[in-house]
Amino acid sequence: MNSNKFSKKYLILIFILISHIQLTAQDSITFTWQSSHRSIGAKLSYGEFDIKATNGEQFSIKWGDDSPIETIVGLGDANIHLYHSYDYYDYSCTVTIAASNADCKFTYFDCNTYFADDVVSFQITGLSIEGCSDLAYLSCQNNSLKLSDLYAAHLIIKDQSGKLFGTQFLPYQPLTGGTLVDFSDQNLFGGAETVFVIYNEFEQATIDIDYTIDNGIITFIKDGEYRVYMTNDAIITHPDYTALVIAGFDLTKPGGISENLSANFNIYPNPTSNYVYIETGNGIIPAVKVYSLNGRLLQQIKNTEIDLSNYPMGFYFLSIDGKTVKVIKK
Repeated sequence: MNSNKFSKKYLILIFILISHIQLTAQDSITFTWQSSHRSIGAKLSYGEFDIKATNGEQFSIKWGDDSPIETIVGLGDANIHLYHSYDYYDYSCTVTIAASNADCKFTYFDCNTYFADDVVSFQITGLSIEGCSDLAYLSCQNNSLKLSDLYAAHLIIKDQSGKLFGTQFLPYQPLTGGTLVDFSDQNLFGGAETVFVIYNEFEQATIDIDYTIDNGIITFIKDGEYRVYMTNDAIITHPDYTALVIAGFDLTKPGGISENLSANFNIYPNPTSNYVYIETGNGIIPAVKVYSLNGRLLQQIKNTEIDLSNYPMGFYFLSIDGKTVKVIKK
């Protein structure tokens, strides 16, 4: 009798565990995106992604605003184009894509964005992938993800060729409250330490002269515009899309920036295929330096018209009277 009671309890426990496993095994992808409107005469109102899900199985999308939850049926190996419209400037929201049951599996997710964070754009600023054991492809380039986001995704996706992580641009920050930035939570993954390469004014900074670093905590010593490049060998990706995170910081003493140039200048068009124009608002012609993504000085000019027509497509930095703006050549 006691044995039967024990067997029944044991079977009930197994049933509960199986039910729990089925419940938690459902695939889900959650991300936060941030829109902006930092160029002239443009506004972001939508985002576009592609996903693949098991043929005939349902999944839902909660867009993070007041819109109804969408229900979509998977098409197997065919891409499903996801589209949603937001009517906000500088709008941040959390989007959840969730499988309806354990039989619905996500195999492919493309959330690559072409635009960078200082132009009219949207960028994903956080990504969480739960379950998704069948996810074989993730393209998330040109967003604003941290190494920790990329490492977590790397653990889920087994095939190296399906990890198109690429370059991530963290928001550019003025250091008005001090000289220290804390990347200690980005310092170690899978037993490998993160490599930090730091530039000051587009030249590689010198440790103990321009900055110090201790377990990912960086203290800037000299004034300047810093860029911090972060890579970690524990994040194995497609060889053409190495995981790289870039963070920019401006450490400048009060009054250190020339006041000849209007504080609220505009750069347009951005992206551009040829020329970029600078509108200062007070008629001052600025001194401009154009740098490649890796910090190489390409041209130095005093003009409001910058010619980028001879450069290949990609990201460029314009240093304008002590301020840095990222520009896209398309």
